[in-house]
Amino acid sequence: MKNNNVELDDIQRKIVYSNIKQNIIVNAPPGSGKTTIMAKRIDYLIQNHLIKFPFRILGLTFSNAAANEMKSRLFSNELTSKLQITTFHSFAFSILKSYANYIGLKNDFKILSDHESKKLKRRLIIKHFNKELNEIIPQNKKNQIDIYQEKYKVWINETLLKCNNYKSVLDSKFNLIMNEYRQKLKDKNVLDYDYLLYYSNMLFESNSNVLKYYSSSFRYMVIDEFQDTNVLQFNLIKKIILSSNNLVNILVLCDSNQAIYAFQGATTENIENAKKEFNCKEFNLKKDYRISSPEIKKIKINVSLKIDDFYTTLMDENEKIPLNLFDNENNELRFVMKILNELIKDGVDLEDIAIIAPVEWRLKNLKRHLLKNSIDHVYVPSLSKSKIIEKYKNIFDSLLSFKNENNTLNQTIFNICSKNRVNVNTDAIKLLISISKRYDKKYNNLSLNDKIEKFYNEFLLDINIEDLLKNSFKDKIFLSTIHGVKGLEFENVIIIGLENKVIPHHSVCEKCNNGENVLLDELSDALKLLYVGITRAKNKLYLTGIGRRTGIIKHGTCLLKGCSKYIYN
Repeated sequence: MKNNNVELDDIQRKIVYSNIKQNIIVNAPPGSGKTTIMAKRIDYLIQNHLIKFPFRILGLTFSNAAANEMKSRLFSNELTSKLQITTFHSFAFSILKSYANYIGLKNDFKILSDHESKKLKRRLIIKHFNKELNEIIPQNKKNQIDIYQEKYKVWINETLLKCNNYKSVLDSKFNLIMNEYRQKLKDKNVLDYDYLLYYSNMLFESNSNVLKYYSSSFRYMVIDEFQDTNVLQFNLIKKIILSSNNLVNILVLCDSNQAIYAFQGATTENIENAKKEFNCKEFNLKKDYRISSPEIKKIKINVSLKIDDFYTTLMDENEKIPLNLFDNENNELRFVMKILNELIKDGVDLEDIAIIAPVEWRLKNLKRHLLKNSIDHVYVPSLSKSKIIEKYKNIFDSLLSFKNENNTLNQTIFNICSKNRVNVNTDAIKLLISISKRYDKKYNNLSLNDKIEKFYNEFLLDINIEDLLKNSFKDKIFLSTIHGVKGLEFENVIIIGLENKVIPHHSVCEKCNNGENVLLDELSDALKLLYVGITRAKNKLYLTGIGRRTGIIKHGTCLLKGCSKYIYN
């Protein structure tokens, strides 16, 4: 194991050396050493022969970043290759690749990208809600549904959600849509991310022999980022553990303060459910080994306290990190450029700088300015998997239908790009080419068609884009949303867009402005996003936004009241 001589603190030691039969749940804030704990726990179980065969340990996590981090901490390639460390979706994919035919599916299915999934769902919603949509969207604007998104949300909130009498009708319509969606997936022989989990659960429920095979295959499970799991993921591991007659034990790691995927169905209730269902002993990690700045540590602690009690703050005025507020984006931009120039002048490498925002649109002006001034940067939102698939759909379509067995995967992508007149010097294509070289080396014995299928499915499921970007594009500033940097860390972080109606979202602020009660859950979700952003910084943290002391324009975010000095520029 790398860093095998790292000294553990008292709580970490208790976790690592606990009895194997003791199920454990660990509350692990950013920088508390959870990855070291996972690696040391696995090492302890194997080296002390409590688990004889490493392949009987299953590591599951929500994101590819966490899975890769878990693998990288293990001390030898031999051990890493034997352990099964993967994401929930990849685990479900592997189950169905072997047993999909048991529930009426084909084993050679492909993964449907997010982009294609949304397109299909949108068509079905238009089809089944055509009359209702006509009332708010003109017929000739149907192809511009995204423009009407806000209006559509208002329509749902004001009309549908208040019409309890029609709930059964709506449920019936949505069931119709999902049944048709499911059938279309089956007809196309594709599955989206949710249906990988759905059908894996269905398989376990309908076939006790398959469930028994998996529950007897594993002796220990390590589950990371548990706050980001949804009900389907929880039920999947629950079935395996409970059907093993307590022969499968678990180590669960979570941090409810970093639960920022509720909009995707994740629920922190899974944490409480795990404690009860699996009789877990709870540990709380408290020390921070990542952040070197006392000011950042202090604001981290206080924002986490505000998540539980919005009106709590323990910070003295001289400890507060300034929130620099400007009357418009251009002035904020000048301030950010000033900070960048100072960091560069001080010899800071560009790769050690991240500029992040709560939402993507707040990055657009800055991106244009960096391009205009020839400052090297990586714009993460444009390099998400769904955006790459959407933009280069013709490349992926050509790749999946490619028949020349003599080429390498790398050469095949080059040829397709050349044929389609696609610039191979864009960041996205450079990334694809870089990944394809790895696949040519790693899967040297596979036929090109098998390699292509593996590349496509694993690109959608396993490949951690953010981590690859950070390692592949050295000496470039990282420009991203907060969601895009979860799991990463930087010496210097600048967070822009810290104003009301951005964070918290304008729908929450409108309630407040109208004198309505704002649910603490709504503020809590926004605080968790801010908390994740703040805890990406190790050494220096800069906070900016738009706001004036008075007037009708935006004010600095209310989330930092009591934690920051509001400086109006």
